[in-house]
Amino acid sequence: MTEDHRQESLERRLRAGLWEFSHVTGVVIAPAIAFEARGRISGHVHRNEVQWQVKDDKLEFVSASGAVSTRFCEREVGDDGRMTLKGRFLGEAEGEVVFSLRELDERTTAISPSLPPRRNLVVMRAGNAALYPQWKSAEGRSWDLAISFYGEGRPEWGQEYFIPAKGPKWEPIFRWLADNREIIARYDYFWFPDDDIMTTWENVNDFFQICRDYDLQLAQPALTHDSFICHAVTEQDSTCLLRFTMFVEGMVPAFRSDALRLCLPVMEEESRFGWGHDWVFPMLLGYPPSKIAIVDACPVRHTRPARINTDVSVANHQMAQVVFKYGAKFMDHRVRGRIFLEPEPGVFVP
Repeated sequence: MTEDHRQESLERRLRAGLWEFSHVTGVVIAPAIAFEARGRISGHVHRNEVQWQVKDDKLEFVSASGAVSTRFCEREVGDDGRMTLKGRFLGEAEGEVVFSLRELDERTTAISPSLPPRRNLVVMRAGNAALYPQWKSAEGRSWDLAISFYGEGRPEWGQEYFIPAKGPKWEPIFRWLADNREIIARYDYFWFPDDDIMTTWENVNDFFQICRDYDLQLAQPALTHDSFICHAVTEQDSTCLLRFTMFVEGMVPAFRSDALRLCLPVMEEESRFGWGHDWVFPMLLGYPPSKIAIVDACPVRHTRPARINTDVSVANHQMAQVVFKYGAKFMDHRVRGRIFLEPEPGVFVP
């Protein structure tokens, strides 16, 4: 390893390789983790280490609550040129728990998830023709899967929860969450896609991570250009990572757990087609700036026309009832702000 490489900034060096994360007693917590863009950590899942950052030339782990959980203040480079960082846990037992990060020789070392439970949940309202059976083998997903099933039989799609229930989308989901409140406490983020949304489990991983990175309360992935699109604002803007809005479409909304608690009563409404809910969700959250977004970096494809099985007159009547009951005044499609994608290295953007 050259002297120039040793003098690189800590952030660049962290991102350049893989690191073994362990307790100083020698117990390995994660055999190989990677420090990715936007504070992402690959290869390790735990609420105390949700993100990473470098401040004052020191690596810090940030917890799910947004607090710095561990700060690595000690740094040494061995004879082989590899770096070791040592840090103290800043939680309740401050100073008593010491962690170590050891730079590995090759980035080709396999990254595998660590053992703590997943903190995201996908709740899919699905029939037999759902587009998700390929998720069964998605061992690297950062989320659990709940199937709210209106079809026949009991398909095995790798789900952790199976909820057989006929009827519309939201009311069966409401009943299940209302009867199992511990589910809401168990997870940080929830995504509720329809079963005609095509995507990959890796894309869902990235979507949840961006929601977490930007502490979004309500969000949705953008729709690809070849999707059936009802609202123009939901179509992907390929220049953006995300756009802050006051609208998220009811077929693919994601909620932070506290936002879900606020919006849960709306899901009980007798609205067979779910129209009107997407008026009410942002209003109940108070239209918070920079907390509601359409995530362009993780688009999904809507494969079916939205009104194909919809009685429009009934749907409009039910929408009017829901909107009137909650006092929602408007559906605002304006974009309030943008986070642009970072340019590729070496690309000049005038």
